[in-house]
Amino acid sequence: MAQNYGWAQVSEYRGPVALISHSYSGVSHYSYSLARKLAGSRCGEVHLVTNKAFDCDENPPLIIARLFGRSRWLPFHLLRLVAYIVKHRVRVLHLQGVIKYPILTYIAILMARVSGRRVVFTAHDILPHYARSYHRFVMRLIYEEVDGVIVHSRDNLCALQSLVPQVGNAVVIPHGLYDIFAPEPSLNRVDARRRLGLQDGAKIILFFGRIDKRKGAEALVEQLPLLAEKEPDILVLMVGQSAYAPGFLEGLASSRGVGRHLKVINGWVDDADVGTYFAAADAVILPYLEGSTSGFIKIALTTGTPVIATRVGELPEVIQDTGCGILVDSPFSEQDVDNIMGVVSGAGLESIRCNTDAWKKSLSWTVIAEKTCAFYKKVIAT
Repeated sequence: MAQNYGWAQVSEYRGPVALISHSYSGVSHYSYSLARKLAGSRCGEVHLVTNKAFDCDENPPLIIARLFGRSRWLPFHLLRLVAYIVKHRVRVLHLQGVIKYPILTYIAILMARVSGRRVVFTAHDILPHYARSYHRFVMRLIYEEVDGVIVHSRDNLCALQSLVPQVGNAVVIPHGLYDIFAPEPSLNRVDARRRLGLQDGAKIILFFGRIDKRKGAEALVEQLPLLAEKEPDILVLMVGQSAYAPGFLEGLASSRGVGRHLKVINGWVDDADVGTYFAAADAVILPYLEGSTSGFIKIALTTGTPVIATRVGELPEVIQDTGCGILVDSPFSEQDVDNIMGVVSGAGLESIRCNTDAWKKSLSWTVIAEKTCAFYKKVIAT
């Protein structure tokens, strides 16, 4: 019997549907995780249109098409995309955020609508990062033109409605757990640190993903002396592609006398190695200054690593709903520093009570795929 999630009966909808993920980033992993569950459900034929650089396993019955490449060829890639959806008689085009540039995304949406397709847009971020004034105008056009919008949290829905008060079909469907990054069950902290060449006795706080100002990387380094004063063995481990010049963050830490408390590993991390970094950490930190959602926190939940996060975007909701971490301000207050030290040392872990059964069910890709499929049905019916 089909489950009713408030919109429609899942079994009444049959594809084809195409998920469009232009970027080679965390959005690619999100799209792949969702698409493989949609393909294995009652949603019908599912295509994942992605970047040639995205290395993912073929997962029948999911159909994978690598149409995107270098950005300078993007206008031609969009023409290939339109030809692809016409050839395969795609009924619903599901865009996973902006296709590089908002204006080109808007044109692609218009082309899809002219060809008779329904368009769903997942707003992983309500506005592009470092948005300019014209971005607000173009994003409003996008949200007004598409047939449905998916956001990942109540905070994001409020932000969307503030930007576009007349937005039509919009629904909250949370970001799923990144089980594809779970470490081997036998991998303990000691072995993970040995594998990564990290000191066994260190108190490691992991900052993972894009290393940039928006995510609070620079602000975190500036506040590192506060943490080092409380814990001489503290180590902030930053892992991911850095937006800074080589050595900038290390130099900033050294100028504040805490150079030995920071280690930066700059570069893309292979999927097989992601879980090892989380297994090695005492806690993970998301000191974001701006943003809507985070795939990083879903990896932390998957691996069971305690979370330290600022009150930005969906982060407070995730912490509140799962109970798997603490919230802090930026810059840190004295109480924040004490709370962080409690988590890292383990002394404050009694305040973290993960509601495991509830959030694992609500953030499972099976449930998310069923809700997404039901939303397609609603979009087609309107």
